[in-house]
Amino acid sequence: MWKKFGVVTLLLITIACRGRSSSPVAPSSQMSAEAAVAAVEVNGIIDGISSDGIIVGGRSIRVRPDTQISFGNKPLAFTDMLVGMSVRTSNRDEGGVLTATRIDVDAMPPSTSSPSPGPSPSPSPSPSPSPSPSPLPSPSPSPSPSPSPSPSPSPSPSPSPSPSPSPPPSPSPSPAPSPSPVPNPVTVSGTVSGLSGACPLLTFSTSGSNVTTSPATQYSGATCTTLKQGDSVEVHGTYGVGGTIVADQVTKR
Repeated sequence: MWKKFGVVTLLLITIACRGRSSSPVAPSSQMSAEAAVAAVEVNGIIDGISSDGIIVGGRSIRVRPDTQISFGNKPLAFTDMLVGMSVRTSNRDEGGVLTATRIDVDAMPPSTSSPSPGPSPSPSPSPSPSPSPSPLPSPSPSPSPSPSPSPSPSPSPSPSPSPSPSPPPSPSPSPAPSPSPVPNPVTVSGTVSGLSGACPLLTFSTSGSNVTTSPATQYSGATCTTLKQGDSVEVHGTYGVGGTIVADQVTKR
């Protein structure tokens, strides 16, 4: 009898253990799927720049310090962003605010400047009409006097000659304009250091001279976007303000 009681007890313990092991467990993949946030892409032209973000196509996008910004293979900082740039942005929604994780610059804004309007000419004052002279009263007829003996005519004095007007002074000739200074060409060669800015406006140093580029700068052996720190270059240009060389030609050696 005791043997049968022990067998029944062992069967009940085995059934209870199997029931506990078969309880369902929620998969972790379901939790991760609910936490995933889809990326939002906004592409277009930068319409405005604020202290912590940009406006593209009328939508405000926040830019954080860890946002990756690049122009081709050249990384950029938030301070390099300009109104008019063509960009592609990848963002995530953080509490209803679009926050950029990556910004790719496709094109720089066109460097065009509109001339400032000149001052409008002031209208010349119209001459005021001169007053018409008042008519003189007609003289009343006087009675004719009785004839008296006519005196002998006295000699009339000879008229004195009027002085002739002096000729106006001739204007002094204006000085000839001095010729504009001829640009002084210069050539330097060395290693690129201190490279900063964004194409087409770059600034770097080589052989102790400061060099700046412009949209008119031509490149050989490299391009504006592939020029990097440590490249050996030869620069042809002219001296600008403050002794800075304005590059006409940059050749990578």
